[in-house]
Amino acid sequence: MEAKLIPYSVSSLTSEAVQIPDGIAMIRAHQYWDNGYTGTGQVIAVLDTGVDASHPALAGRIVGGQNFSSSYNGDPWNYADDEGHGTHVAGTIAACREISGVAPDAQLLIVKVLNSEGKGNYLDIISGINYAINWRSPSGNRVTAMCMSLGGPNDYILLHDAVKRAVNAGIMIVCAAGNDGDGDAATDEYAYPGRYPEVVSVGATTAIAEIPSFSNSHDEIDLVAPGSAILSSVPGGGYAKLWGTSMAAPHVAGAVALIAQRYQSVFGQVVSEPTLFELLINHTGDLGYDKKLQGHGILNLLIKYDTWLDPNHMTLDQALDILTEAGKIDSPQLWSDVCTAAEQGQFHEGLRFLHLLLKKWAVDVARSH
Repeated sequence: MEAKLIPYSVSSLTSEAVQIPDGIAMIRAHQYWDNGYTGTGQVIAVLDTGVDASHPALAGRIVGGQNFSSSYNGDPWNYADDEGHGTHVAGTIAACREISGVAPDAQLLIVKVLNSEGKGNYLDIISGINYAINWRSPSGNRVTAMCMSLGGPNDYILLHDAVKRAVNAGIMIVCAAGNDGDGDAATDEYAYPGRYPEVVSVGATTAIAEIPSFSNSHDEIDLVAPGSAILSSVPGGGYAKLWGTSMAAPHVAGAVALIAQRYQSVFGQVVSEPTLFELLINHTGDLGYDKKLQGHGILNLLIKYDTWLDPNHMTLDQALDILTEAGKIDSPQLWSDVCTAAEQGQFHEGLRFLHLLLKKWAVDVARSH
């Protein structure tokens, strides 16, 4: 079965860079940068058309890669970008010179699964997913998330199995939702793997936080991110503005790197994929659209960043997660049961405040990191 790039459009080419592109500013990535989180230690696998590793904006960001496409006669060690799309996606995630990506200190594993025409097949993608699952750096570091701005119209069980295998291995998969939308939440448009419930399915917004009609709608959309006139790197050392959910997905993949870095420092260990997803969704804001169009809302690395670390907004489960993973308490289920019973009035009235004390303690622990 054939897979291909999510269709996209190019609005302009330029040799000039803007240090912080509008999309990066729109999601307020600086909130994390200003607090010392730039994606250090995080590896994002980019399953796409390859990369121009010589592009100055990507200097030092590439940690390796492999070619699974038909390009270069199938040479597995040549993952150069012969289409352009993959270099643009890579720049949005982790560009670090002349222009900034969302996570400028994250590293990129390049997994070329599409050829010079932006085409491949599901088996190529499955091979690429398996490669990213098994990849390890010399120091033992592994992939935090995969970014896939590609898809096909057909559900394929082996592709779905590969996706589930990655998620079970603790790797988040971020996918473009697709550009076949009609602006109507009552009609569904699908692209796989972006339709699978295990992935983070990303729709697009315009520069004024409206959802463009091309952005797919369905009941598995998780969130939306900037996808209109997105400036990033292209092969040959230049830059271009591109449109599509293909451009939205790497904003989210970069955000995952920032969030993972921060909360690894909070918890003192690698954050699980379900917890990372919860933290990601806590960084969204409602745009007022139907959930089939916007999911939980627009990616925003400022909104809920501080309110999540607030006992009045934090859930008991979040507090127990922080305290348990920081080694401050044992038996979180026991604490949860006690608090639930206290809430229901089965113990002394004073114990009703136990859950609030736990939340305040969790906030202190989180803010101390």
